[in-house]
Amino acid sequence: MFNYDPATPQGKVRLLAIDTVSSDIQYSDAEIQAFLDLQGGVVLLAAAAALDTSAASIARVQGNTKFAGIVVDGSKAATALSTLAAELRRQCYEGDDGTGVSPIDWAEMVVD
Repeated sequence: MFNYDPATPQGKVRLLAIDTVSSDIQYSDAEIQAFLDLQGGVVLLAAAAALDTSAASIARVQGNTKFAGIVVDGSKAATALSTLAAELRRQCYEGDDGTGVSPIDWAEMVVD
């Protein structure tokens, strides 16, 4: 099933993971929800996980493909997706996602 509503967490994951066209879906609704569940409900991290999964799939399946005289380098596409995933994680961890708060907090244990 495919639902795309950018007002929902699932829709935001789809938007950021470049999975918004119903005729060319990358992930089912259940898979999008699984990314959210695995990443503690954090949209940016779920989208980054989806992008990394897409990158790994492209690198594994596509490699270098020649079609109609055009060579498509799967590793470059995979690198671009991984770079975007890294940027989403950076935004999340540094609080640049609009919330101003990182989902990661630090605790220090002092042993005397």
